[in-house]
Amino acid sequence: MVEHFGIDQYGSCYPRSIYNYEAVDEGDMYDKLEEQLVQLEERRRNERMRLQSEQQRQAIEFQRAGFVQQHRQGGARGRDETQGHPPQKKRRRPSGWQ
Repeated sequence: MVEHFGIDQYGSCYPRSIYNYEAVDEGDMYDKLEEQLVQLEERRRNERMRLQSEQQRQAIEFQRAGFVQQHRQGGARGRDETQGHPPQKKRRRPSGWQ
């Protein structure tokens, strides 16, 4: 049918003065666009990794220091062993009940 009617199967319904598919730049073909996209993603990933490494070098890491427990033979006298603080006294309510 293509040969019989002389149809250009890759053509367009637009006149060649408006759109000429044969004059499309090679860089606008889908395979070239895909390569450009891969290169762009690679640059973005490299930039992101560079920024993360700079932030890690500039970051100050604070670590929480725990209490140093002193171990005695008799245990921690008068102190709560888990916290390193003296035990709290029970408070009495004004009404008398606890």
